[in-house]
Amino acid sequence: MAASRLSRFSSFFRWFGGEHVATDGLSDPSAGETAHKGASFLRDPLRGWHLPWGAPDEQTARDLKTLRARAADLRRNDPLVAGVEHTKATGVVGTGLALQAAIDRDYLGLDDAQGDAWESQAERLFNHWANGRDCHIKRTQTFYEQQDSAYRAVLRNGDHWVQLVQSPRPGATFRLALQHINALRVSNPDFLSDTEALVQGVERDEVGAPIAIHVSRRYPNAGRIGEVQSWQRLSMYNPANDRRVVLHLARILDDDETRPAPDLSPVIEQIKQLGRYTDAEINAAVLNAFQGLVVQSQTGMGLAGLPYKDWRGARQSYYQDSPIAMREGQSNILALFPDDTVTGFNPNRPNTAFEPFLMGAWSMIGAGLELPHELLTKRFQSSYSAARAALLVAWSFFIGRRTWLAGAFCQPVYEAFIDEQVAFGRLAAPGYFADPMIRAAYLGTEWVGDAQGQIDESKAVDAARQRIELGISTRKRECMLLTGQDYDQVQRQLDKERRMGAPSPQQKGPVQELAPPAPDDPAAPPAPPAPGDQP
Repeated sequence: MAASRLSRFSSFFRWFGGEHVATDGLSDPSAGETAHKGASFLRDPLRGWHLPWGAPDEQTARDLKTLRARAADLRRNDPLVAGVEHTKATGVVGTGLALQAAIDRDYLGLDDAQGDAWESQAERLFNHWANGRDCHIKRTQTFYEQQDSAYRAVLRNGDHWVQLVQSPRPGATFRLALQHINALRVSNPDFLSDTEALVQGVERDEVGAPIAIHVSRRYPNAGRIGEVQSWQRLSMYNPANDRRVVLHLARILDDDETRPAPDLSPVIEQIKQLGRYTDAEINAAVLNAFQGLVVQSQTGMGLAGLPYKDWRGARQSYYQDSPIAMREGQSNILALFPDDTVTGFNPNRPNTAFEPFLMGAWSMIGAGLELPHELLTKRFQSSYSAARAALLVAWSFFIGRRTWLAGAFCQPVYEAFIDEQVAFGRLAAPGYFADPMIRAAYLGTEWVGDAQGQIDESKAVDAARQRIELGISTRKRECMLLTGQDYDQVQRQLDKERRMGAPSPQQKGPVQELAPPAPDDPAAPPAPPAPGDQP
């Protein structure tokens, strides 16, 4: 009996002390080691490693406020963290993802001339709207600037919201405008706890699909005394046609996750520790730039802690009246109290191991942020092959995020814009509202961003030429990859320049003048008189 009680007490002690977690009898460390070493609570590196577990929303919700606040603080005060955001936004968005309409001509029964005309008109209308500031509800940003700010908001907070509104203004050509909603304002009304139907301000239906959001009138903790916080419910779909009117910009990595954490979440601790270490090294280096001195007294009491009225008070009074003050760029003559001596102090700074350690730490942080450390620190000191490999890894990340941004933000906005143009008769699209397949055929697009930077452009051009010659790529695609331009637009401009006398791409030598038009051409202007001829 006593042995049984002792065994039960030992099991409870191990559980309470962090060595054992009950798993419905499936794992009992007292019976031996676990099959997976990573699940052990007996091995020294894993002892006491207990973590809360549950649904993804439960895990994220309890930490989201703190993660956002800490990520925002790092972005404001850590230069490398600010550089991370700039690097990602520049690589993914850059000057903006530009529209290239690509309708399904075969399904719509249009020939090339008709398809080209429709695409040109759609691009003309959209570019007119996107390049103006009326496309923003506050009239402060173009559509391309909104791409940049929206992507940065996702990095900072984990997600972002955009409402598609109809905002008719006097004299405005278009009605569609975008209203951005900061993630901090989307929360449960009255800050109530999450339920199955309402999670962190997102209202869901019976299968978990988001149907509405609740937006607070002001930011949390940002109101004036006496003001009452209130919330507005925004439906994510138009009840008339079930089309989206509120966009949720978020990279959902778990199917049961409603609102993800900020981009910096996996590396917040490492960045904070690295920042503290960097500050300490900088402070030590600054102190080392001054003349470090140590005053030694016969009494061993130093400059402080001496009673003023005893015989040693004279030393304290002496140094208080003539303080030792080191100032940069000035020569200091130090007068000592009798019997005191001075010795030098050298903190051995700058630390020669600081930079290698810093680069190693940022390599680890870069892995968590999906970017090579060369791009984080803007230092390319390795070989050409290593630098190119780093750029290729980063470019894969940029392309993936561009595809996500185009699908989550650019394409839904374009679809809402074309809906308006067809409804107002600016674009002829028979069957557009009657057949969803016809509508989808008219809404085909490609979103093209800035081209990848090249370390050696001649090698990149040669590689593009070889791919075209082998038949594994097209001129249109290579033009987009190398310059980020529309191939058809480039060809039209080249044709125009050739008609004006510029040489063709294959032509060598000086520019050839255009031959005069044939005399029998009725549209040709009369030839000028030869020298000496009478008018």
